[in-house]
Amino acid sequence: AIREKAQKQIDGLLAANKLDMLGAMNVDLLGIVSNCGAGYPGLVVPAGFRTNGQPMGIMLVGTAMADAKLIRAAYALEQATQPWRPPDLMHWK
Repeated sequence: AIREKAQKQIDGLLAANKLDMLGAMNVDLLGIVSNCGAGYPGLVVPAGFRTNGQPMGIMLVGTAMADAKLIRAAYALEQATQPWRPPDLMHWK
């Protein structure tokens, strides 16, 4: 019941907004519901850094069997933004 409800919510958001996938910064409720509840594929892509140096990420979530589409989107996003750098673990605030 929980899985079907979560799938219906995600599928409804995608259909209503004519989207292929959903995105959320720093894995919020969207990430928890999609991966734990719906069982849909999701992944996190580096998205830069906070002012204190902590890394941030964008979670992308698709529907069933959307793994390849998510990987292509994540790769394109990473190539376009080049957000990664080694974290400065000594100076997080």
